[in-house]
Amino acid sequence: MQNDVFIKQVENKLREEVKEESDIFFVKPTDGKFVGAAKRFLRKFRRFFVFAQAALIGFMTFLLWLIGMLST
Repeated sequence: MQNDVFIKQVENKLREEVKEESDIFFVKPTDGKFVGAAKRFLRKFRRFFVFAQAALIGFMTFLLWLIGMLST
């Protein structure tokens, strides 16, 4: 039973590492300070941009729903 839990934990950790390394903004040990800082910034900017798009889509959906309800 403990072996199964340990094996799943190791598999999950390896899966996360492979997923992270396949990212275009993965900071490699050979990257310089500037390149590493730029990749970390772009990773945060990408996350912000995705959330901003989701918020915009939600807001537009609400406006369309409101216009639809008021036009009846």
